[in-house]
Amino acid sequence: MSKEYLNHKQASIELGINEKTLTRITSEKQTPYTKKGREKLYLKSDIEALKGVEMPELPEQKIIVVHSGKGGTCKTTICNYLSNIMAKENLNVLVVDADPQHYFTRFWGSQLSDEEQIKIKTHNLLALLEGEKKLVKCALPINERLHFIPGSRKLEHYDSLFANSYGRELKMQKALAPALAKYDYIIIDTSPSQGGVTIAALFAAHMLICPIDPEVDSLDSAIELTKSIDSIKRSEMNTHFNLSKLFILPVKQKEGIFGGSFQKEVLQEINSVFEGDNFVTDIKILKPILNDKNIPEERWQGIFKDKTKAFANHQDSLREVFQDGEI
Repeated sequence: MSKEYLNHKQASIELGINEKTLTRITSEKQTPYTKKGREKLYLKSDIEALKGVEMPELPEQKIIVVHSGKGGTCKTTICNYLSNIMAKENLNVLVVDADPQHYFTRFWGSQLSDEEQIKIKTHNLLALLEGEKKLVKCALPINERLHFIPGSRKLEHYDSLFANSYGRELKMQKALAPALAKYDYIIIDTSPSQGGVTIAALFAAHMLICPIDPEVDSLDSAIELTKSIDSIKRSEMNTHFNLSKLFILPVKQKEGIFGGSFQKEVLQEINSVFEGDNFVTDIKILKPILNDKNIPEERWQGIFKDKTKAFANHQDSLREVFQDGEI
């Protein structure tokens, strides 16, 4: 008798639950599955065995961190596209600039009014984390749907600034809690550093997007990051760690020294490493995006353009982050 399989969506319908809850149940119960391309396949008998299992619904998955341990992997560019894609879909979005280099703030800060540009120095993420300013005062408007909390160069001293603070890993999680009711999604931009402010961002995250460009050290960095996340999930800090999904985002380059066969080899290696059961964390590999730098005529130039190949390319890949189909 041939075995009957269900994909993830079919299995969630069979159980009458949403796909995110199914991910949690199958992870908790260590339900076996196989993969066909990007798709998870479960034995129907294994899914039927889960009927009646009580599992509380996951909290709303609203906070997305974009992070890679390697510089130059388009983290800020991805935050820019992702936030604008959401805003175009009438979602209310907050971007948090947790990168001490604050590139997101540099770009969008120049688009603010003179009065709001002055506020960046005093109404920023550091002021929020230190308790000097409330979140509603630090969230500056890019447009009606899209707000951002500016970054600060002083965030690079996070560890020393909060050296005597108990639970400094949870400071960002607590500081952003009031935003969960106001915004549909919160996106956190980070630096390549594994310093305290990055750790705090990871503890705030529900989902993580890790971009990998076609370089071996970029892949190695993603592997080490995933191992670190697995270690946290196995530790006593897991009760405070909300990250439920890791999205691996390959960043392709159109030409140059990393084009051609080397690029294909790296993409194959990404699939080989992350498509199996090598990690505890639930991982999905997104469709590759084309590095925005390879489309110079479509660069922002002070205005974010949405009717471009670059925008469509990012939208096609990043829409996979949202299982409920908002975008």
